[in-house]
Amino acid sequence: MHKKIGKLSLALCLALVLFLFINGIVNSFSFYNANKIETVSIYNINGAAPVSDKKVRVLSFNTGYAALGEEADIYSEGGKGERSGADAVLKNARGISELVNLSNADAVLLQSVDVDSYRSRYVDQRSYYINNGRFGSAFAVDHKANSTSFFPPYKKVNSGLLTLSKRSIASAERVPLTKFSAPFSSNPNRCMLVTQIPIENSDKKLILINFELEAHISLEDKIRQTAEVLKYVKEAAGRGDYVIAGGSFYRYFEGTQNRYPLPDRLRWTPEKMSLDEIPENLSLVYDETVPTTRILAEPYDKKAEEKKVYVSDGFVISKNLSVNMLVTVDQEFRYSAHNPVLLEVTLK
Repeated sequence: MHKKIGKLSLALCLALVLFLFINGIVNSFSFYNANKIETVSIYNINGAAPVSDKKVRVLSFNTGYAALGEEADIYSEGGKGERSGADAVLKNARGISELVNLSNADAVLLQSVDVDSYRSRYVDQRSYYINNGRFGSAFAVDHKANSTSFFPPYKKVNSGLLTLSKRSIASAERVPLTKFSAPFSSNPNRCMLVTQIPIENSDKKLILINFELEAHISLEDKIRQTAEVLKYVKEAAGRGDYVIAGGSFYRYFEGTQNRYPLPDRLRWTPEKMSLDEIPENLSLVYDETVPTTRILAEPYDKKAEEKKVYVSDGFVISKNLSVNMLVTVDQEFRYSAHNPVLLEVTLK
């Protein structure tokens, strides 16, 4: 009798484990993995017009899916990795929206915007940012899966790049980047969101390229992924258009490390991005007077003497643009692990 009960218990345990494992695989491998260029739906506001002035202002802001504010840390960078509460997500989303509206930008490039994700309490940030400002928009998925875990709780993720524009958007495309991880993993599928904005009385266009590269891959793969973005920007600039690419590289820009030295003991630190990687017909522009990114090893302490911060967000622009203003808006990482960067250029 005891043997029968033992065998039955073992069978039930094995069945449960098998069920959880298969269910986990189905959830984890049900992810978005587009490997070709796709047309993206665009939405223009009433009265949106082409660029008519020679000056254009663009804001780039990695929002950290509104869950990586000053109170957050993540396991992959040395933290505990606990999920932010709903109050924190809503607080961060409100703050990000206010910054976007106060920037007075013609276009805004937002990275890590969640639509329906466990990690950010399923707050639809895309709709929130669109509805709280007067912008047209385009959105490209770069991370989508039924779950990012094998076992309960299943952690759904639906996230991407959001470009907002007060000017009329003529077209938008999702341009995939190589995925440097296991073929059947639910890691992000990085991409570029490329939008074209017409220019009044000109055959040229303003090309806006929104991107976020991968942080936690090898340096060799980071260099290759960066090269893909720069190659695309170079080719667009070679056609004579005005090109602005903005986003997060997750490598500190060469020459900024002395201002923001990082301790050796950290579990994860960014590698250097050499300025030699930038093609001759392009310029990498950034503001190093304020750090753009913090390492998420612990919640942010603005009073701490040792700041785990670096400069990795900025713009790559074509040579037919001259920079009037470039400033990192120092929010002390209140709403995101990144500070927004604001650029104003003149079309030559």
